[in-house]
Amino acid sequence: MALPLFPWLAWLMAVVLAVCFIDLLAHPRRRGLPPGPRPLPLIGNLHLLGDQPHRSLAALAKTHGPLMSLRLGAVTTVVASSPEAAREFLQRHDAVFATRSVPDATGAHARNSVVWLPSNSPHWRALRKVMGAELFAPHRLEALQHLRREKVQLLVDHVGRLARDGAAVDVGRVAFTTVLNLLSQTIFSRDLANLDDHGGSKGFRELVTELMEAAGTPNLSDFYPTLFAAADLQGCRRNFAKGLARLNQAFDVEIDKRLHDREAGQPRKNDFLDLLLDTQMGEKGTAELDRDTLLSMFADLFGAGSDTSSNTVEWAMAELLQNPISMYKVCNELARVVGSGRNIEESQICQLPYLQAVVKETFRLHPPAPLLLPRQAEMEIKVSGFTIPKGARLLINIWSMGRDANVWSEPEKFMPERFLVKVVDFKGGDFDLIPFGAGRRICPGMPLAIRMVHLLLGSLLNQFKWKLPIEVERNGVDMAEKFGSFAATMAVLLPWLAWLLVSLVGAWLLTRDRRRGLPPGPRPLPVIGSLHLLGNQPHRSLAKLAKIHGPLMSLRLGTVTTVVASSPAVAREFLQRHDAVFSNRSVPDATGAHSRNSSVWLPNAPRWRAMRKIMGAELFAPHRLDALQQLRREKVQELVDHVGRLARRGEPVDVGRVAFTTSLNLVSRTIFSRDLTRLDDDGGTREFQRVVTEIMEAVGCPNISDYFPAIAAADLQGWRRHLARLFARLHRIFDEEIDGRLRGRDAGEPRKNDFLDLLLDAADDGDSTARLDRDTLRSLFTDLFSAGSDTSSSTVEWAMTELLRSPTSMAKVCDELDAVIGAKKSIEESDIGRLPYLQAVVKETFRLHPPAPLLLPRHTQDDIKIMGYTIPKGSRVFVNVWAMGRDKETWSDPEKFMPERFFGKAVDLRGGDFDLIPFGGGRRICPGMPLAIRMVHMLLASMLNKFTWRLPAEAERNGVDMGENFGLTLTKTASFVVGWVVCRTEAQARGCASAATSKPPRGHTVVFGVAVVASNSPARPPRDPARVLKPQARGPDLVVDEILSSVGTRLRLFVAVAVRLSERAR
Repeated sequence: MALPLFPWLAWLMAVVLAVCFIDLLAHPRRRGLPPGPRPLPLIGNLHLLGDQPHRSLAALAKTHGPLMSLRLGAVTTVVASSPEAAREFLQRHDAVFATRSVPDATGAHARNSVVWLPSNSPHWRALRKVMGAELFAPHRLEALQHLRREKVQLLVDHVGRLARDGAAVDVGRVAFTTVLNLLSQTIFSRDLANLDDHGGSKGFRELVTELMEAAGTPNLSDFYPTLFAAADLQGCRRNFAKGLARLNQAFDVEIDKRLHDREAGQPRKNDFLDLLLDTQMGEKGTAELDRDTLLSMFADLFGAGSDTSSNTVEWAMAELLQNPISMYKVCNELARVVGSGRNIEESQICQLPYLQAVVKETFRLHPPAPLLLPRQAEMEIKVSGFTIPKGARLLINIWSMGRDANVWSEPEKFMPERFLVKVVDFKGGDFDLIPFGAGRRICPGMPLAIRMVHLLLGSLLNQFKWKLPIEVERNGVDMAEKFGSFAATMAVLLPWLAWLLVSLVGAWLLTRDRRRGLPPGPRPLPVIGSLHLLGNQPHRSLAKLAKIHGPLMSLRLGTVTTVVASSPAVAREFLQRHDAVFSNRSVPDATGAHSRNSSVWLPNAPRWRAMRKIMGAELFAPHRLDALQQLRREKVQELVDHVGRLARRGEPVDVGRVAFTTSLNLVSRTIFSRDLTRLDDDGGTREFQRVVTEIMEAVGCPNISDYFPAIAAADLQGWRRHLARLFARLHRIFDEEIDGRLRGRDAGEPRKNDFLDLLLDAADDGDSTARLDRDTLRSLFTDLFSAGSDTSSSTVEWAMTELLRSPTSMAKVCDELDAVIGAKKSIEESDIGRLPYLQAVVKETFRLHPPAPLLLPRHTQDDIKIMGYTIPKGSRVFVNVWAMGRDKETWSDPEKFMPERFFGKAVDLRGGDFDLIPFGGGRRICPGMPLAIRMVHMLLASMLNKFTWRLPAEAERNGVDMGENFGLTLTKTASFVVGWVVCRTEAQARGCASAATSKPPRGHTVVFGVAVVASNSPARPPRDPARVLKPQARGPDLVVDEILSSVGTRLRLFVAVAVRLSERAR
């Protein structure tokens, strides 16, 4: 029996070492982060929080500073504990931190909750607008003043009866019931509880308290989203769902009754529910006020509105009863201003400075939400000199700020007098005291809460005398606070961590049936998921998998849920019907800091829209393109002249290079009013093209950091470092142009009125939305030069390749050009509309060789159902336009180059027809599409019209190499180099005839036509030996090898065996 034990011990050791190693890789020490305590493996700093996290974090801030970082489980968490640090996040960088970090426990409720919806969501803005205009606006609050007066009087009468009966008064309960009924009267025009019904109001209060606790309790699913969110180990999500269902039952009764009354012709009540139902039944707009949204809104209002206000009144009474001097002062003020035994009016609150000071002091010592509601960073950003990574969770410890000795004297003492000498606005303007938060996510119910707290507290104090029982005076008031218990969390965590070490060996048994709501897809292996299925050509591999699993397919690539659309109908679901949910990019880790200012990668937010607007209006608008038509004509003529010179000299023509140079110079003339290279400068152009090509490869190549975001910081393949070096080389060029233009402006030189001048004007005007600083200009130019030159030239190269393989199509397009244009004439852009076969050739090239075969990846911002399947929040989405172009249900003979198919089928490639979307679709469609379409037609037509092209005999016998290089764009593996060109015009023909008798240049295969030269031929110089360590473009199969080599030999053997077993099973 001893022998079998040794292999299992070895397996266990391998797994333990692998987990520890992955943990170290997943959470390296990020020097750019704010200081903080050193995390332990796996649990991070969870053990430091205790049962009172706000107090524990305040104690840690005294050691590590007011801006501090921790790792709580697998989540990087940043804590601000001073007014200055809070101002950085909630005012200066509010836009970046405006999105909530949604607790896993809230589940489906968060998708319609104004508390948790993302700030860039139109739905959130519409809901805030409804509440702001119809519930919390000053005129609405004034109109409902009589209702608050009535509810306060009911409270006073109830407490009076209890006093006369000698019964005890539960201050928290009666305050809660009063606020609850105020809200219910405002919304439903009736009370939901009775002050005399102790059980009813207590039950409702317990239900609300349970919901608040379930949402705020420390939860493993929030600290380990990847591992534990689906399992809901602590049951927080289930508990929240049960409590919410009970609350929703009460709301459903009210809604159904109101709808029934409307159908019966009952008079309107003109309350908030009537207004919402009017909105729902009338012009819905963007609010989408369906039943789920109404239920979530009411849960937010009753949960936050009743619980927080009543708690504040309860804390204020507790503090005053412990401080007789303060109690005397506030009662004396009330008697003098209002009159003893009289009800307080809202108009009198401003005449009661000491009462206001008591409320402020209560908010200082006992804020309703001691850590506010958590936020998260939408992108990586520098704050106070520290780097806050994208996705980091943000906590604002206002409990600690209220006890900051640098701001408050004797901070632990209840001393309202401090506010009589220090003017503090607690409505979000003064960061010394922000109980309701600040910025765009400030509590919308603040105006009502402030009035209610003052009214309730002032009335209770003015109508009755309060004193502590003798026993409490002797022993003191119990001032203990209740926060979710971390002890319970750790009790659940530790056994699960132990289980996790063993479960990695058999994880495939436990995960094979996970997430049944997802679209179908291949069964993932442990750790690597389905990475082993992708190969070096992911677009082809995914197309094959789609034939098995369907056009809507899901895979797990590493730890990332990935959804692939492979048909026009499915693509329409993502890019048109649900475009808003999928409008954000899934940003490759390799892009690093570039993505923070790139219009390609920025999220769908005001800054992105501002940058798109600038490009749309000043670079790609029809009137701008028409104005620059002469420039494009000039560049195309330079191309024709250059190819003609090469033809007369009998020199080879690299089609891809000359097309790239022409596109590059067109973009540079448009932006900088000068060429960046020359067609005759082969070395300079080739170097620029190599940099751009490497950038596109580095961004699009499979990267461990994208499949395992937890270890992204390690940059194991070095793509981020490599791409940063490439960006720096381009940035040096752009900096020279910008600095030269600025010097010219200072020297009074005439304006060039190009795109750079326009951007510098906008920067000088202080465009706060686009933020056109130097980094933004660099990123913008990088996007324009990379996408603008590489994709167009690659399309022209593919088109020439296909035409040379299809003599019939070549003859047809040349005949059309002869008939419409004539070989002696230059083509004009106005001629393109008269060249249907040329347009068909371009469309057919886009169909077979789309520039971005998987488009740019997107990710979902919320859980959403598509075609009956659930796409979870955070999923990565690929649209396989390469597969769509070869869909047999859409195209006959899909593998054949056949431009004629577009004569019988009207297809718009500008995003309107999802059969062909080479530029994408929806709001993230390529902004440069109008220019690209013009340039591809012009370049291709001019080269075909001026010269005759033929394949060499060897290429006709063996076929043309159609190999593809996968990256962000799809380029040819082998360059097309024309060894001998026949001129078509008479004048050029004479020059070509004399050249035809000379010997061809050495080193090239020369026949009339095209020679295919491999990428390692002299046409493309070999790699510099000094750069052999530079990361290479590798497929996911090599990524898997890197993962396996990093976790030990035994785990490598285990996964390799699992792969073989999986393949054998299939």
